[in-house]
Amino acid sequence: ALNSLAGDDDCRVIVLRGEGGHFCSGWDFNELDTLRGKGDEVLERQFADNLAVLEALAGHPKVTVSLVEGSTMGFGFSLAARSDLVLASDSSRFALPEISLGIVPAIVMTDVQRSVPAKFALDWLLTGREIDASAALQAAFVGQVFAAAGFDRSAQEIIGRIAGYSPAVLLRTKALFRTLSRLDDDAAAGVAINAAIEALNAPAAREGIAALLEKRKPDWPE
Repeated sequence: ALNSLAGDDDCRVIVLRGEGGHFCSGWDFNELDTLRGKGDEVLERQFADNLAVLEALAGHPKVTVSLVEGSTMGFGFSLAARSDLVLASDSSRFALPEISLGIVPAIVMTDVQRSVPAKFALDWLLTGREIDASAALQAAFVGQVFAAAGFDRSAQEIIGRIAGYSPAVLLRTKALFRTLSRLDDDAAAGVAINAAIEALNAPAAREGIAALLEKRKPDWPE
């Protein structure tokens, strides 16, 4: 699905959401135990497949949004972590329970390290404790938290706002963000200046500024 949507010009935003009031509860440990019984090669293929999905999500050109509610655990944390935006219901609960099951939380650990401050990450990984949406917001893992009663409406407003922007500008913004994150300060400054000049000369900027001055909705040319 991610691969097919990458080239879909009608797609502006990809939304990940669980069914039944929960985002993702992570591994089915009965299934995992069955896989373990089939040998290390089977486990390795399974983990590689999981990571391939996460890499496809993290590197996707489209804007990706995780709508988090109910339980988010283990691999579910990684799905949210690899999304561009995480919008949470105040009903959300987050946990990394592997340590309590005698399992080193290896697959999810990189995403935890990248997503929250180091002390919080290690506290969470070692205690296996559950945190609520407000704690996840404080740790800067989620971007915004909304009341469960109005979650759908609030989330759709944000998704609709993003989807209403120029598709070309959304793609370029994500690409530039990734580029700048890999550069040192001096190199980033030069790339940013060139990108700003290119952006101001692009058709979308001309239309966006004209629409602002003329007090109308933009009709994006690209």
